[in-house]
Amino acid sequence: MKDPYKIDVELRKSEVIRYNFSHIRWIILADTVGLGIFIFITYLSFAHPEPGTRDLLQTLSIWAAVALAIGLAQPFVVLLQVLFAKPEAMQKITAERSYNFTDEGIEIESLGRTAIKIWGEIKRIKILSGLLLIYTGKKVAYVIPKRCFKNTEKWRSFLSFIKEKIKS
Repeated sequence: MKDPYKIDVELRKSEVIRYNFSHIRWIILADTVGLGIFIFITYLSFAHPEPGTRDLLQTLSIWAAVALAIGLAQPFVVLLQVLFAKPEAMQKITAERSYNFTDEGIEIESLGRTAIKIWGEIKRIKILSGLLLIYTGKKVAYVIPKRCFKNTEKWRSFLSFIKEKIKS
């Protein structure tokens, strides 16, 4: 290849949040469904004509609130970690990286260190609202934002290159 793709990336906190939330989206979905059920049960606990049923529904409402609090804790913790806690960890995650994509693999330079991933080490790729996730493990990925490309044509060309390399 004459011109390998060389991309310099400095992740934004919003991109780190999107990446992390992509791994816990099922929790967020369950919380959304649970919130709907909680609202319905709470409404019935006040509106149901039978006192015994109202008491049962009030008890269920309390347990539903506890379950929601537990379920909502994970997305909340992720958000707090990215926005406020662990500043040294966030500096490492958002530090500038240089990716050099060649026919052999990906050379990654960050914080004075270099790693090389051959194409066979890439497990899968995923496109997530303007982010390309290049997975080298089940939940470990290199994140390439679409904003790093000058235009949509260069983005598409890069995606074609990556997809071709992953297939081979």
